[in-house]
Amino acid sequence: MTLQHDTEQVGFTTLPVALSLRAGPALPTDVSDRFSKILGQAMVHCWSRLPRDVQHDLFEATVTAEGEAIRQQLAVFLHGTHARTLGSLQARAMPEPDSLGG
Repeated sequence: MTLQHDTEQVGFTTLPVALSLRAGPALPTDVSDRFSKILGQAMVHCWSRLPRDVQHDLFEATVTAEGEAIRQQLAVFLHGTHARTLGSLQARAMPEPDSLGG
């Protein structure tokens, strides 16, 4: 069975439980931390290509793991790296022409 097939079969929100049930020996903490970091970087890199429901699930899982205090900062960060919203953020950041026509 492939990971993609398992994801479709068990649903995204139950995937960590399903994977932990068949996990092999525990990885050393430094290796586990490294894998988490590089998977997180890959997720950010692919963010704009992920389906919205997957984006939502990942976002909410992160907020649950880190606490509500991260919600706003994480949203701003992801909007800044998200191809579908980056243009609108840049347009809003452009200075308004002054009222004197200059």
